[in-house]
Amino acid sequence: MNTYEKIHFAIKNRQLIKSTYLGVIREMCPHVLGVKNGCSRTLFYQVKTISPIGVIQYTENIWLCIPLHELEDVQVIKGNWRSTKKL
Repeated sequence: MNTYEKIHFAIKNRQLIKSTYLGVIREMCPHVLGVKNGCSRTLFYQVKTISPIGVIQYTENIWLCIPLHELEDVQVIKGNWRSTKKL
């Protein structure tokens, strides 16, 4: 599967994406695939980041709209899919 297909699958099945974006490993819940100015993009709800030295940070309420070509090492993973902060 290519990146678009992986993200489409994750949206359909409410699964998380683990990927590197801007040099940081992130776990994100994809919500919407779209195109802006001819570039495929996805709206993600970020739930976790892992620093280059392995420090895990849980992040909440961070929405990112990312061009698909800027994602590296995209994986579909199991996890707690969500769109808002846990209550």
